[in-house]
Amino acid sequence: MEKDHWIVDDFGMHSEMRDGTFEIEAHRLAELTSVEERDILYWPVYIASETRFDIERFLEAYQGALVKHAGRYGAVMDPLLLAESAEAARNIWGERPVCG
Repeated sequence: MEKDHWIVDDFGMHSEMRDGTFEIEAHRLAELTSVEERDILYWPVYIASETRFDIERFLEAYQGALVKHAGRYGAVMDPLLLAESAEAARNIWGERPVCG
């Protein structure tokens, strides 16, 4: 796993890595996906499935990005949706294969 560092900026948020930059545009922060027949936020579960990112570092920056960019990604963020999405992401991250 790389030493990922997430930066919240005017664009949205990004992580600079050895092989490039991973960016999430502000208007895409609240995209949804379905896990176990429930709608949750897409980005936490996507990042959790990637072996190169630390989910806790991401979630901290993601919450900051949601606050900074409120109004740019559509509806007001439901705290319960965010909590359920973070829980699902942590579960996925704990089950993912570890490279190394």
